[in-house]
Amino acid sequence: MDAHTVRIGPPGPESDSVTGWRGAGPDVVLGDPRAAGEVASTTSPSAPPRRVVVVDDADGVRDLLCLLLGTEPDFVIVGAASNGAEAIDEVVRTDPDLVLLDLAMPVLDGLGALPRIRHIVPRAVVVIFTGFSEDAVLHQVLTLGADALLEKGLATGALVEQLRQLCAARAAQT
Repeated sequence: MDAHTVRIGPPGPESDSVTGWRGAGPDVVLGDPRAAGEVASTTSPSAPPRRVVVVDDADGVRDLLCLLLGTEPDFVIVGAASNGAEAIDEVVRTDPDLVLLDLAMPVLDGLGALPRIRHIVPRAVVVIFTGFSEDAVLHQVLTLGADALLEKGLATGALVEQLRQLCAARAAQT
């Protein structure tokens, strides 16, 4: 998986001949003509902003993500948390459309919080946002219910666009 491809859905038996990633589910590729046509519009003037909860134990990262997404007209930050236990409380309190979840956190890590978050907000897009990108981690988070894993090294513009595409893909599925 490269920095421009987002995998949606749990892995399956099919193998991607380009990336070698084994998985099922649609791919959304930045710059791919399918992204504009098949996934539907990523922003709609009449659609309400997507409600977002940001979870990261690093204050600076959490604050920057909140600032970045808070400046976008189609996202609104409704909660933030520094660990998985707080994330669960925020998700219950806010009923978000999108959860950005770090993996390595104190108290309860992202892997422990993920199934609970998915159970509480089954229609939300849950994105693991982490520095870990090994295939084993990707497989594990997708199996636990994440919609995608994005690396923290991703440029801000690409991150926002991929989040929009994931949300649009989820909306198209419902």
